[in-house]
Amino acid sequence: MLAGDPPGLAPTVPRRPVVLYQGRCPFCRASARWLDRRAGSDNLAFLPFDDPLARSFLEQIPEDERERTWHLIERSGARLSGGAAAVAVMESLDHYRSFGSIIRALRLTPVVAVFYLVISSQRARLSRFCSAAAGPRRFP
Repeated sequence: MLAGDPPGLAPTVPRRPVVLYQGRCPFCRASARWLDRRAGSDNLAFLPFDDPLARSFLEQIPEDERERTWHLIERSGARLSGGAAAVAVMESLDHYRSFGSIIRALRLTPVVAVFYLVISSQRARLSRFCSAAAGPRRFP
């Protein structure tokens, strides 16, 4: 939180990229845990949609888009969602950086977006195979 911000509200521009995800979805929580293990504690922040600190970020997203996909809020305040967010996250992680850079250089982000949509459309089915463990929460 920045000086002068009301208590309990997230700043509009985070100190590190923030992953916003559906905290009620077992598959989404499992995906966020997987990403958290690879990101390390300093690279990404994580907030489920229903966290009060996620509210100021979600208010900037059109209502019909909020829970359709996960979102990445970059340090600049820019929002990426779905496949585009996945490529940006890859580029920020040590072990996946070159893979993400290759995808971007070859302009394959739309392919990643399609792959993401296919997987995302199966969240309910995939959730049956995921533990009920909580997803990560780390902010700012």
